Amino acid sequence: MNYKKVFKRETKMIALAVIGMAIVLIGGSYALFFKVNNNTNNQIVEAGSLVIRYDNGNVITVNEDDDSNCLLPMSESEGSGDSGCKFTLSVHNTGTLPMNYQLLIYNDQESIPSDGTFVDHNYIRHSLSKKVSNRNTSDEANIVINDNKLIGSITEHNQDNKTILETSMIHANETIEFTLKLWIDETAPLDVIGQYVYLKLDVSGEVDEDVQISSVFSDYLVSLAQTDSSIERFEQIASQQTKEMVEYRFVGNQPHNYVCLGKEETCEADHLYRIIGVMPTQNEENESYNRRVKLIKDTSLETQAFGENNNIVTSSLNATVLNGSYLTSLGEYESFIDDALWYIGGSSTEEDAMTSYQTITPDLLYASERSTSVFSNQPKSYVSKVGLMYGSDYAYSIGTRYRTNKIYDNRQVYTENSWLKEGNEWTFSTSSSANEIRYIHNEGYIHHSVTTNSMEVRPTFYLKANIKKISGNGTLDQPYRLGL
Repeated sequence: MNYKKVFKRETKMIALAVIGMAIVLIGGSYALFFKVNNNTNNQIVEAGSLVIRYDNGNVITVNEDDDSNCLLPMSESEGSGDSGCKFTLSVHNTGTLPMNYQLLIYNDQESIPSDGTFVDHNYIRHSLSKKVSNRNTSDEANIVINDNKLIGSITEHNQDNKTILETSMIHANETIEFTLKLWIDETAPLDVIGQYVYLKLDVSGEVDEDVQISSVFSDYLVSLAQTDSSIERFEQIASQQTKEMVEYRFVGNQPHNYVCLGKEETCEADHLYRIIGVMPTQNEENESYNRRVKLIKDTSLETQAFGENNNIVTSSLNATVLNGSYLTSLGEYESFIDDALWYIGGSSTEEDAMTSYQTITPDLLYASERSTSVFSNQPKSYVSKVGLMYGSDYAYSIGTRYRTNKIYDNRQVYTENSWLKEGNEWTFSTSSSANEIRYIHNEGYIHHSVTTNSMEVRPTFYLKANIKKISGNGTLDQPYRLGL
């Protein structure tokens, strides 16, 4: 049976209604509740310091005579593409304090006719993404929250049993633009014909003088940067391969940046990781940037050589070890890791006085890694799940004040103050003029070596943007525990 013809003939009004928000004010014990009933575009609701804008009106209707009916059984690619029902709204924090918020979705009991039946949420699929921007900075992030999920499969609910699509935080002067797409699962039974979809969205926010921080891990860490001096904000100018961006990096001798990827009560050493920082990254070339958390294994694997040449992509270390045996060893935690575009451009390690190991600075090293210069026609970037830290990750680990200083001249500072300092350790920073790759020298500076030498290796990767903080405070005794 042709679903689209049946739905076109028999479907009733299908609406997505939005009702606004509730806010608990500082020092108050009551909530302000707003309800929006009009169907006008660009509607704005304001209360206290939070502004919600309904960019496409607050009701989406599906006309039964419209061939473009968007709430039909369809595939994931159709629903999450241009065919599903699309709704957008934006939230802006005009106050001076961060605000925790929840985005909730639930059935609108008041709108359904007395003899009507709601479509089971186990048959309604959705995708939800957000774009976060701050008008005072260049910080911007695109984050996929839920991708092709059944609403009924989400188990998180608030005290009123409303489904929680997201729990997070909005900072002062920050704007979050949500995009929600809905469609009926293509395996839905025929008896959904004639049933109703009346869904409401709530945005509920709470401001607290003791800044409460969201559960989305990247948001949590960016929020923590406001009060934790061991997390510094790095504004990066555009390079040959990357745009202008803002990164948040852990710096200093012993920051609280431990993560446990294990189930045991006391985390085993082999399951401990450290957070390099929160960086905008791409899944592949020319794709949008998403803000992701970058982790590095706390302990090294057995010392390894790259292989016969400095082509990182085809090296046995990359293909067989990092994205082979090591990745498989992670078990269920492999699903926490996102594909990422790794930059493997380079510059001369000796001939160019600006980038030799004795004169290179953190900023020059960062630009070198993201340049389009490569050795012997090798790739300037590639996509994989696991890599190694960049030389610039290490170079930035003692803070922003050293970013234009020569690494070699500050080698003692690195030895004493870099939490990333180990022994002789490979990085993903290549040379454009020789068959060599840069490594962290055990005396604290960055040198270069032929790829057949063996060095320490610590796998490094980016977490998916929707990974959540479950517990912990980042100390060695209480490392962060994460979940999807």
